[in-house]
Amino acid sequence: MHYSPILGNKKIMKYNGKRNRASGVIIHENRVLLMHRINSHEGGREYYTTLGGGVEDDEDIIEAVVREVYEESMVTVKVGELILEHETEGQNQYYYICDYVSGEPGLWVDGPEYAKHQTGDIHEPVWVPFAEIKNINLLPIEIKDVLVDRFGS
Repeated sequence: MHYSPILGNKKIMKYNGKRNRASGVIIHENRVLLMHRINSHEGGREYYTTLGGGVEDDEDIIEAVVREVYEESMVTVKVGELILEHETEGQNQYYYICDYVSGEPGLWVDGPEYAKHQTGDIHEPVWVPFAEIKNINLLPIEIKDVLVDRFGS
């Protein structure tokens, strides 16, 4: 069994019967970088998510955050504090505050979000001011609550 680095007092196992999802909450100039989505196959359902995805077999969770953020936004980050662990039926989700390092948000042409964008779904990384977090449909609600408590006005 493989383990990621120790985070606080807890090791996060890669293989624990559930998929692990690593997510970055990228902070820069009083804004957070989120993925704005409008799914045409769900009747135009509009919402926002943090940037992230599954942890690969050969990486630890911190590496996954850096990779997933870059793949979804072309932005480079430095991973910081774990702010939320959220368990759902099919996966364990880990949300980390990330400092923006470089890059202009945009879809990576080799990424799955770009492919979905080409079929009519909207997947667009956007900067959202802290003051607006409470007014958007940010999913899951657990991360929205954490961000509103921490950064909302």
